[in-house]
Amino acid sequence: MHPPEAVHPDFDQTDPSRLGLYADLIAELDHRVGQIMDCLDEAGVADDTLLVFSSDNGGLIDTVPQGCSSGPFRGGFFTPRWDGSTRTAAMVRYPGTVPEGVVTQQMLSAHD
Repeated sequence: MHPPEAVHPDFDQTDPSRLGLYADLIAELDHRVGQIMDCLDEAGVADDTLLVFSSDNGGLIDTVPQGCSSGPFRGGFFTPRWDGSTRTAAMVRYPGTVPEGVVTQQMLSAHD
C-alpha cells in the first residue's frame, strides 16, 4: 500500500478479527480485486482475460511487525540496490492457459 494509507469506511475497523489499519487495507484490496473478477465474469470475458496481480516494488521496510516483509531478502522500498526492494510476488489467472495451483520461481519483469 502506498501512502497515504486510507481505507474505505466500509472496511475501517468493521471486523474485530482484523487488528488494525493494514489488515483493513488488505481486506478492502481483496474485496476490490473480487469486484474486478466479478465484472469479468459478468461481461463473459473471464476465460479470455489474462489477469495479473503484482506489486511494483518490495515492502516499505524489511520487518514484519510494521505490516510488510521482504522475506529472506535484504532491503526494502528505500534501499533500491538490494533484492528486497525489487522482489515481490505476483499472481496470474488465465483459465485454460495457465494451470491452477502452479507455483514457480521464474522471473517476471514489469516496468513502471
